[in-house]
Amino acid sequence: MADLSHKVIHEAAGELLGELANETGRPVSWAVLNAHRELLHYTRMDGAPYRSSVLSHNKGYSAVWFGRDSVEIEKMVGNRGIAAYGDANLTSIGGGVLIKDKDGAVAGAIGVSGRTMEEDIEVAVRLVDKIKAKAGL
Repeated sequence: MADLSHKVIHEAAGELLGELANETGRPVSWAVLNAHRELLHYTRMDGAPYRSSVLSHNKGYSAVWFGRDSVEIEKMVGNRGIAAYGDANLTSIGGGVLIKDKDGAVAGAIGVSGRTMEEDIEVAVRLVDKIKAKAGL
C-alpha cells in the first residue's frame, strides 16, 4: 500500500485551490484522509459554509471505512441505514472518493463538500487524480 506524503498532498491541493478560485461555483471544503481514516490535510475555501468542514471529513472517513466511494454506501447499507453501523461520522452522501494505489489497495480518500453532490464528486475526483499523478500511484 502506498503512503500519501504531505508534500504530494499539499502540492496537489494547492493546484486545485488555484484552479477552483478561478472558476465559477460555490466554495468548498475538502479533507484528505489516509487508509486509517486519519486526517492528513484540510482546506476550507473562503466563504465555504462551516457544515462543509464536517461533511468533507465525514465523506472521506466513510469512503475509507467502507472501502468504496461514499455515494455507493447507501446502496450497500439498504434498509438498515447508516446509523446501524454505530459511528456518527459515517455518511452516505456523495463526495467521498477513494484513493487507490496501482495494485488497487486503498491508500486513503478525499471528502469534498459545499456544492451539489455531483459537483462535490467531480472536485474530489480532480484532487484524487492530481494526488495520484504526483505520487505515481
